[in-house]
Amino acid sequence: MALRTYKVWQGHNRFFCRGALMAGPDFQCGALTFGFIFAAMIVFLVFPATDLAANHGGWVYGVSGAAAVVSLASLAVTALSDPGIIPRRVEPVDSKNGKGQKKKNDAFSFRKPMRTQQMLVDGQVFKLKYCDTCKIYRPPRCVHCAICNNCVQVYDHHCPWVGNCVGKR
Repeated sequence: MALRTYKVWQGHNRFFCRGALMAGPDFQCGALTFGFIFAAMIVFLVFPATDLAANHGGWVYGVSGAAAVVSLASLAVTALSDPGIIPRRVEPVDSKNGKGQKKKNDAFSFRKPMRTQQMLVDGQVFKLKYCDTCKIYRPPRCVHCAICNNCVQVYDHHCPWVGNCVGKR
């Protein structure tokens, strides 16, 4: 039986529930943020919401609780989902044809690929950069995150509050 992808993952991400959930390497920050939001919710429901409910009715508890649940669920989905990581290549890329390169005896040759490669798409020329760590030519707006050690599509930033990259997905 072949190993599951999450068991041989080369990035710094952590996996839970047998690979169904993926968090960044600093997932403790996301858990701490979750705890702070939960504590603020409890403090609000105990003190200000009690006065508001006395004056305006019990619907204050329902609306406040629903907003807190939606906030915590959104945080959990963001912290435990794939931000758009591009899988790594196992073998190096040949600088001429863009495919894996091997010698006659199936050992890898160590010729460095070109740093950039130009690709024509719909009449426009795009410059693709090579990532030495992931061994791929990165598409436009793809950046290698040094914290997660992965290339992420449409990379925005690595969020310390969530503990994961913010990207395409």
